[in-house]
Parts: sequence; C-alpha cells; structure tokens
Amino acid sequence: MRERRTRYVVMPRSGVVSDTIQAALIEPVRAGVLAQASGLPQGGSLRAAVSAASLFDEDGPQPVGAAFEAMVEAAPAMDQLADAIGDEDYRVLSQKFDDGPAMVSLTSTARLGFEAANPGVRVLPVTRYALPDTEAKARRRRKPSPDDAPETTVAAAPAGKVTQSAQGAGGVVWTTDFKSAFLPSLAAGALGAGVNVAVIDTGVDFSHPALAGARLVSRCLLADANPTEGRPVNWGAAGVTRAAHGTHVAGIIAARPGQGGPEGVAPAANLCSYRIFPDNPGGEKGAENIDIINSIIAAIRDGCHVINLSIEGAKLREDGVRSAITEAWNKGVICVAAAGNGFGGPVSYPAAHPNCVAVTALGKLDAYPKQPEFLKYESATEVSASDPSIYLASFSNYGPQVQFAAPGHAIISTFPGNQWWFDSGTSMAAPYVAGMLARVLSNTPQVLNTLGDATRSATMLGLLIGGARALRLPQRGQEGYGLAS
Repeated sequence: MRERRTRYVVMPRSGVVSDTIQAALIEPVRAGVLAQASGLPQGGSLRAAVSAASLFDEDGPQPVGAAFEAMVEAAPAMDQLADAIGDEDYRVLSQKFDDGPAMVSLTSTARLGFEAANPGVRVLPVTRYALPDTEAKARRRRKPSPDDAPETTVAAAPAGKVTQSAQGAGGVVWTTDFKSAFLPSLAAGALGAGVNVAVIDTGVDFSHPALAGARLVSRCLLADANPTEGRPVNWGAAGVTRAAHGTHVAGIIAARPGQGGPEGVAPAANLCSYRIFPDNPGGEKGAENIDIINSIIAAIRDGCHVINLSIEGAKLREDGVRSAITEAWNKGVICVAAAGNGFGGPVSYPAAHPNCVAVTALGKLDAYPKQPEFLKYESATEVSASDPSIYLASFSNYGPQVQFAAPGHAIISTFPGNQWWFDSGTSMAAPYVAGMLARVLSNTPQVLNTLGDATRSATMLGLLIGGARALRLPQRGQEGYGLAS
C-alpha cells in the first residue's frame, strides 16, 4: 500500500534565505526530473539518476551538479536517502525563491531520511493563520460579559452603494478622525514620503480613490495564483466584510486626504500589498505559513521598510514565520503585528515573536456614536491614569511582549468599492503604529537612507519609543511604551 504523503515547509536553520535549500532540495529534484526526461527507470534512486543525467544552466547541459555532489560527501546518510526515496515519496509543490523555503510533500520515510541527510534544514508542518477571531478565546484573564465579541464586524454596505462616511448601527453617521481623537496634533514633519509599508493581509482594493495614489506593489504568492493579484480575496457574499480587512488596514496606514474619509497616519507613504489568503467563495479560509514567509521575503526584496501583520495563529511559536520576522529585522525592516482579540488573553503569534512589535488596541470615550455595539467594548477599569477618556478596548490581548498601544476601537477607514466603513480590533491598532513608523522614518532621512540591517531596525524602533506617550494603564503589558505618537 502506498505510503501517504504530508505537506511540509522546508527551511534552512538560520534565516529564511540560504544556499542550503538550493543544494539540498533543488538540485536533487532537478536531477530526478531530468532523469525522467531522459527515459531512465521510474522510481529509481536520486543518486543513480544524478549519476546518469546532466543538469542544465544558462549555458546548456553541465556535469552533475557540484552542489549535490558536495552534499553527498558531507552527508553519508544521503546514500540511504537516495536508495529509499522514489518519485512516489517526494514532491516539490511550490518554491517562490530559489534560495528560500519550499513547500514539499513527503512520506514519513522520506521525511526521516531527508532530515537525517540534511542537518542544515528544518522540515516544518504546514500551519494556518487567520484574521483575529470572531469568537472570544477560551483562555481569558477576566470573565467576559454576555455581549463580548472581539471584533466589530458588520454587514457590508448595500451592493453598489457608495458612501462618503461610515455608518454605524441605526444608520448613525460619523466621520471622526481616529488620529485627532487621540492626539490633538501630530508632530510636524514628513508624512511617510519615501517609505514603503507592506500590508500582508487579505489584499487591498487599490481602485479606492484614497488608496490609488499609494500603490507601489500588489502581489499574491499563493501557489497557482496570479502573482499580480493582490486584490481583495473572494470569500463569497457572506465574507465580504472580512475580505475587506486588508483594504481597511491599508487606509489606516496611508489613505490619501480629500476622498470623503479620514486620511491615514502616513498619507504620503507607499503601500505594498501581499495577499496571503486563498479565494474560497464558500467563506473565510486561513493563510498558510509558507505564504506568509514568502510574502515577508518579497516585502524585503521589494524595498519595504515596515511590514504590517494584522493576523494571528494560536500558539505558533516556531513554524518558520519567526525566522522570517528575524530575517526582516536583520535587513532593517520592522514587522508590526496585532496582539490579538482574546479579551485579555496572552499576546497572539506572530505578535509574540521576538523582533516583532506587538500592539494593543485603545478606545476613547465620545469618539463614536452611543450605540450598544460600541459601548460594550468600553472598560471602566483598564483606564489611562493620564487621560481617563482613554481605555484599553475590552477585546484586546495583552502581556509582556507588548511594545505599544494604539487606536483600535470603531476606526473608520477605506472599504472596497469606494466606500468607508468602521471596524474594531487590534488589527486596526497595528497599522496605526506601522504608519507612525513610516512618519518617523521619513522625518529622519539619515536613518531611512542607511544600510538596511539590524542597526537600522533598532534605531527606527528607538525613535518610536522616544516619541511614545505614556498612558499609565493599570498594567505595563497593556501599553508597553505607551501610545505611539
């Protein structure tokens, strides 16, 4: 009986880009493919196939790959692996970068042999990430009220209807600028010009007038997807509002002024969209770690300075995404992530990873209509001692990994179809901080124009910390250094 194959992500042990993958994965597989093309017996060992086949490069047929031969010499177990693995045991399903991670399909025997032969790589399970949950998590630090829900989601505006202000329950209309509600005036200076911010999310509708001028890159690196389709994901009629998540996040960062709604925190910044969620007309479907890793790599290579990750995955301590976040940090790119909407639960991943900036969500009294769907997120206990009108939104996770707090309750921003809508969650707070980083960086060209490395990342973060406004919430883990400003 044929052994069942399982999908895995193959990554080097340090960083997310390494010649190790090229040597251990690509060359042997290319040899196997060429062996098939040459009419060699199917199911034979890869070593035998390599011995009988030539590899091709830009100059045509070449002798057996030196990288593969070096690997065989360095890893005696490769002999056993080559004899054990046939065509039915091993498939490369997707690899977007020749020197980056790959999605493979392996039998358990093939996985054991591959790991034994290649101690320099990791074979990780495929894991899923989602938008912050629409149901409260099981682990809580306080007892929730019956009305609690972690994210304000509403039915989409009627089809074809173009609104120039957001609508709340009962048709109440308001146009509060989420920035001025918390900060009477932002520090003068550049507004994000020259800074590229990546939105790794559900895709962005760049046809919106407030976002069209911000577009720099729009990609989708999912296997078998059009790589230029960074458009909003298709989750069917019932998932329209959730599918608009990336568009809403993008508007918080860099919506242009004068288009009927509030401008973004950094309205002169450039936006790069990387859609990580697959189309599924039947409803919302999670994103896989390989696509998040590839999107982070692409954002680094596309010249992004800040990456926004308003996504979460339960207890995903190390599935390769952590390495990608560290790689970004080491290249002078800072990842900002939502702390999660678990009503006081621990900070979610990827926000909880080292080198990732975790952000909690704030609310402000009288910054939205007095409707039950907004009032239920107010807190009478998690209140700022320096400004009693500011509170930690009840849905927000918090903990020692938190570095900043930002507006995240009843935030108006861009919605597909030239509309404006509201949403609540730590997903809305993270892009506020990403936008602030863009402002800080554009206002310090001596940092913006330095070599992209860990020193630049640390300097950028230090500048943001230096401008943070302490709120004096009851616990340090609820605000970190304070309100990013």
